[in-house]
Amino acid sequence: MTPNKQTYSLGTINFTGIKTSGKVVYFTATFPYVVLIVLLGYGATLDGAAMGIEFYMKPNFTKLESAQVLC
Repeated sequence: MTPNKQTYSLGTINFTGIKTSGKVVYFTATFPYVVLIVLLGYGATLDGAAMGIEFYMKPNFTKLESAQVLC
């Protein structure tokens, strides 16, 4: 953080109080998880999602046998 941002943050905490800043921290800590859960639910309901999950969970090991190193 730059000194101006730190001063602004400390001034905001002093002005609004520790209870309000605690609520802000609680929101910013949990909100990304809520967004991830919503996006996971949305992605799971799209067409072809079951095929994508199956492709991810059941790898094709025969592709590893034909691997070539490019030089």
